Amino acid sequence: MLLRRRLLRGLSRARRSRGRDPAGEDPEHGGLVQGAPDAMAEEMSPRPYLRPITSEWIFRHPRYLRYLVREFSCLFIGGYTLLLVAGLKSLSEGRGAYEAFLECLRSPASIAFHVLALAFATYHSITWFNLTPKALPLQLGEEFVPDVAISGAHFAVWGVLSLALLYFAGAF
Repeated sequence: MLLRRRLLRGLSRARRSRGRDPAGEDPEHGGLVQGAPDAMAEEMSPRPYLRPITSEWIFRHPRYLRYLVREFSCLFIGGYTLLLVAGLKSLSEGRGAYEAFLECLRSPASIAFHVLALAFATYHSITWFNLTPKALPLQLGEEFVPDVAISGAHFAVWGVLSLALLYFAGAF
C-alpha cells in the first residue's frame, strides 16, 4: 500500500483509479470486466497460423516467376559442371575413353542439353549482373555509382572475356 501511495502521489486526481483496481476489476459484475463474447469463446490453437497458398502463387507477380526460373537455371549449370567433371575423368582414363565421351556428346540429346545449359547460363549471368548493384552498391566520395554503370561494366568485361576465349580457341 505504501508503494501504491508513492506511485500515485505524482498523478493528478483525475488520473488515479479512484479506489478501483486499474487492472480492470469491476465490483458490480463480480470480478473482471467481460470482454467480447465471441473473442472469449474461441480457443487458441497450439499450432501457428499457416496461410493457405494456391499452386498458382508463382504466377501472381512476374518477379516471382523470374526468381523461380533463375533458381531453376542452377540445375542446368550444376548438370553441365558434372558433365565437365565426367569429361575430365574420361580424359584421365586414356584416349579411348575420351573418344567414347566425345561420341556421346554428339548425340541429339546432348546437343539439346548444351543449348538449354547455354540459355540458362546466359539468363543466370544477366540476372546476376543486374542484381550486383543492388547487393553491393559502390560509393565514390559522397555519391553512389549509378546502377547502370556497374551493370554495364560487368557486361563489358563479360563480352571482352568471351571474345578473348573465342579468339584463343581459334574461332577467329
